[in-house]
Amino acid sequence: MDWKQRAVDMSINQGLNARQISKELGVDYERCRAYIKRYRKANNMQRDCAGKERTIEDKMNDTKINRNGEITYNTQTVLEKGQDITPESIMAEKGLVPEEWEVVSFTKNVWQSQTREGEAIDLCQSKLTVRPNRVNEITFSDIDKFLEGKTFKNKMSVPKIKYNASGEVLEIDIADLHCGLLAWRNETGSDYDLHLCAERFLAGIKDIVVRANSKLFKDIYFCCLGDVIHIDNDMNTTTKGTIQQADGRIAKIFDFAFDTINTAIDMLRPLNAKIHYMYLCGNHDRNTGYYLAKCLHLANPDVDFDIAPNPQKAIHFGNVLVGLTHGDMPTKNKGTWLMHDYRKEFGESLFVEEHCGHIHTEESKMYNGIMVRSVMAQCGNSYWEHQQGYRSMRGIMCFVWNKEKGLRETWYYYDI
Repeated sequence: MDWKQRAVDMSINQGLNARQISKELGVDYERCRAYIKRYRKANNMQRDCAGKERTIEDKMNDTKINRNGEITYNTQTVLEKGQDITPESIMAEKGLVPEEWEVVSFTKNVWQSQTREGEAIDLCQSKLTVRPNRVNEITFSDIDKFLEGKTFKNKMSVPKIKYNASGEVLEIDIADLHCGLLAWRNETGSDYDLHLCAERFLAGIKDIVVRANSKLFKDIYFCCLGDVIHIDNDMNTTTKGTIQQADGRIAKIFDFAFDTINTAIDMLRPLNAKIHYMYLCGNHDRNTGYYLAKCLHLANPDVDFDIAPNPQKAIHFGNVLVGLTHGDMPTKNKGTWLMHDYRKEFGESLFVEEHCGHIHTEESKMYNGIMVRSVMAQCGNSYWEHQQGYRSMRGIMCFVWNKEKGLRETWYYYDI
């Protein structure tokens, strides 16, 4: 056996290094070292830290677990025809579920080589680092397992709801109609006069009647929340004397308001519900509003009228208490008057609200534990409102109440 074979045997089987072998065989160190290196390279062999020889296939088992829980796989393999190395294929080979691991980094390098027999092969070296998912994500496999054999039959018994639709009450809030207000579109952005007032108002009532035909209302509360008429005297001023732009004299405006409201009441009669007319005074029509309610009362004896001059009133049925006012009282007093003036009804009610107008826009706020709703106005803007920048949707708001279940629906009619 010549020194070369002995050197290879000592390197592979005995684990000696080149310096030890050269000294044992009496061969030049550099020559011995170069031959052993060429032999290993030609036979795809290398030595690990323990001196054990490894072939290229052994490299596929290189695994490093880092302190932060990440795992790094260094792989080197001979590629089959059409084979591709991906993070998923590596994880599958290592027994990992790809959906449960997050790829931190992945690199690969492919090149051609040949065996000792001269056959061309494709080699791929890759490095993959993964870590467990940081959150428990639901995977498709989780969904498949859940749906497998799952029955969707509802096993819970749902009790029937006791609900009497015939016990509903319709509340129609007419706030700030301002019949007689005169506005010119070139000055205020839109026109408004007696004819437009009647046209818009009756169109809103017609819309309400169409909706109500599908209901079985027991009672209808027609609530005029003040300022139905724009002025309060022949001098075209409000009750306190503020001059207003009016469409004609007070007598003409009064007659027009009477005819308009009286027509609306006639339109509600086919609904076969008890009609209740609730009068509230406003800051524009403290006197004329009362006169209007008194005349309407005389013209409609079958309607239940509340025309008392009290500026705060309430309607109460079942579990419901609704306070009514124009809305021009101090903010600190909103809600509290209802608890004081209607103590008995307040104690018997589960659903308590206050409805008002005056600010010409929809607004809902809690005051002193009571929900206070300001409803929309239907009138156009006066010059002062327009100049001050006040803008809001115009229309009528209605509330559908059930004496046991409280507020069921809120209806909107917009003037568009």
